Amino acid sequence: MAKKTHPTDKQGNSASPPSGAGARRVVALNVVVASLLVAALVFAANYIAWWLGTRYDLKLDLTEGRRHSFSSRTRMTLDGLEGEVRLTSFFVADEKDEMARVEKQRVEDLLREYERKSGKVVATFVDPAEDAEKLYELGQRVAALHADEVEPYVKAVKDALKCEQKVAVLLAKELELFGEASSESGVPPAVKGDLLQVIDGLSMQSTTHKKLVESLREEFASQLGQQRDEAVKKTSGGFGVPGYTDALGQVTLAINTTASVLAQIAQWADQTVRAEGVKLPEPVAQALSGAEGRYEAIQREMVALVDGFPKGQLKLEETLQQISFNSVVVEAGSRVRIVDRDELWPLVPGQQRYDPTAQRAFSGEEAITSALTSLTSEQKPAAIFVTWGGRPVSEYSGNFKELVTRLRKSNFSISTWDLMSGGEMPAIDGMSRAVLVVMVPEPPQGQMQMQMPPPNARAYEMVRQVLANGGSAMFFAAPRVGMNPPLPYTAMLKHFGIDLRDDAVTIQSIERMGGERVPVAEFEAVRYPSESAAGSVHPVVAPLQSIKSHFGAPIALALSDPLPEGVQVWPLLEIPDDRNYWGETDLMKLISKQQAEFDEGADIPSPYPIAVAAARTMPVPQPPVGEVGAASPPETVESRLVVFGDVFFATDRLAQRNWMRTGRGTVVWDYPYPANGELLTNAMLWLARQEDMIAVSPQAQQTSRIGDIAPGIYRGIRWALWAGVPLAVVLVGIVVYFVRSRVR
Repeated sequence: MAKKTHPTDKQGNSASPPSGAGARRVVALNVVVASLLVAALVFAANYIAWWLGTRYDLKLDLTEGRRHSFSSRTRMTLDGLEGEVRLTSFFVADEKDEMARVEKQRVEDLLREYERKSGKVVATFVDPAEDAEKLYELGQRVAALHADEVEPYVKAVKDALKCEQKVAVLLAKELELFGEASSESGVPPAVKGDLLQVIDGLSMQSTTHKKLVESLREEFASQLGQQRDEAVKKTSGGFGVPGYTDALGQVTLAINTTASVLAQIAQWADQTVRAEGVKLPEPVAQALSGAEGRYEAIQREMVALVDGFPKGQLKLEETLQQISFNSVVVEAGSRVRIVDRDELWPLVPGQQRYDPTAQRAFSGEEAITSALTSLTSEQKPAAIFVTWGGRPVSEYSGNFKELVTRLRKSNFSISTWDLMSGGEMPAIDGMSRAVLVVMVPEPPQGQMQMQMPPPNARAYEMVRQVLANGGSAMFFAAPRVGMNPPLPYTAMLKHFGIDLRDDAVTIQSIERMGGERVPVAEFEAVRYPSESAAGSVHPVVAPLQSIKSHFGAPIALALSDPLPEGVQVWPLLEIPDDRNYWGETDLMKLISKQQAEFDEGADIPSPYPIAVAAARTMPVPQPPVGEVGAASPPETVESRLVVFGDVFFATDRLAQRNWMRTGRGTVVWDYPYPANGELLTNAMLWLARQEDMIAVSPQAQQTSRIGDIAPGIYRGIRWALWAGVPLAVVLVGIVVYFVRSRVR
């Protein structure tokens, strides 16, 4: 057996092992030092991460498709900015109001994200009660954009001040004149009493006009070329913008009141001079008899002044009045738009706006990006809904509220053209950006289907002319049941190689439990054909892959082979090549018995498109060429159209958003079929020749987004990172100490 030896020191002397207590102290010291070092490192890492995140607003989205980042439409909008954009938040929150703090923080985080994504965006946060200087600077920027608009109002104020000087001189002379008359001896007591009332009235008017002049000179000092202490203006609160219409209103009131008082004085003076049995001293008689003549010129000037005032409220004042607590001001170029709380945090349906406990779901990116789109777009496209009967689509109280709302947020103006009423097409500026949206004919409000006058195909001739001149249109189709005539624009679409098979409804045969198969007249898709025969990717559906859409009872669309000359067609959505899908032509059996089977030779086998885009290039007729000069080559125009074999997918039932509560009690928006609205919006943008705006909108990404972290949970996570992890390290160290102590 080997002999047991002890370690030696530097001098070669044998060293004894530490005793049990000493060993435990060494272990404890090692554990304490190691634990403190690890805890310090964890704390330092948390602090550095917090400082970097706060200072530089660092974020990282690791989800597939970056679902929690900005939508592609927002990124395209930011990439297309040419000048500086300012986003100013007026959200404030009481420390005791937890929901208000959540709203404020979420909006501020969003605006910082816009600022971080684009170097042309500047985000500012203003508390009107504390940031008077920022409030003043915003008011001056907005006012500078409306300099031309306020010019007539400034001139009116200057003219008013000139008139006020004349009124002040007249009132001063009249007070002196009637004052001397009242002090004359021999004035009848009744007349003297009236004279004293006249003096009081004139004195009151004189005081009113003096105060008005002082107020106008103070408020309009800058406009009048007078300097005020800039520091005082910036710290006095408010926007520092004069109230133009209010000032002219005060002038109008003062002028009209004074004119009325002078007219009453002149009438009383004339009656007093003419009164029988009243003997007046000569100075008094002269003062009274000349009153009407003294007032005549100034009264004409006052009437002319008020009549010449500009009418209506200024756009500048309307804009400033919209700026309120819990709103965001978006400034881009020479335009300004106010995004209020109801746009940033829309109310959940059924909630009352003035209920402080009402639930809201965040739609900040949708609201801000929509505002940026409208402010930075050089031309405003138009959507003209072409109807035959039915309710005007531009109204919010119909089946297409979501469609109208989406188009407005994409900067479209909305109007309705009812062909049944025989009206002419609305006049729209920039018709190259106007899109006709041809709806399926409906009975007029309050009438049954059988009472509707049959649509007149000749009435749609004007739609054909728009297309022939290079216009654009979107067409909706629906199944034709019974003896109803074909849609009045069927023949028009054949010029583009598209035939509406409105005698057939798409059927999907689905298998239920027990193996029974039942027909369902609907179709859902997450993949969209995006290539034409030439192999080019169509922009309408290119960004929508993997986004769910739902169609109810779509009809089949048949394409000509070959296509007409100059026509190109892109299938946007196709029924797949599957025996469980087909176009059912026996619609009466389907409706009455809820039964359908594929009949070879009668029904339409899949695959076939249910939505297509088409473009047709046509020559423009040239005027006759004279004898001199050669004929120029014929110019061409391109007309565009999109045809959807279903109208139900565009209704609110399938296209609008719902809301749902998360596990944390917060509320988020949910679009069950987000691609429905995306298809409509992208198709309209393509038809309006705004391909650069086609993308996935913020609405499509809201479905996959998580809800807000409740403040209590957020504080818990923060404390867990800052204190919980270091404490866990210490606890582990204690356990290690006890284990090692026992081993020794």
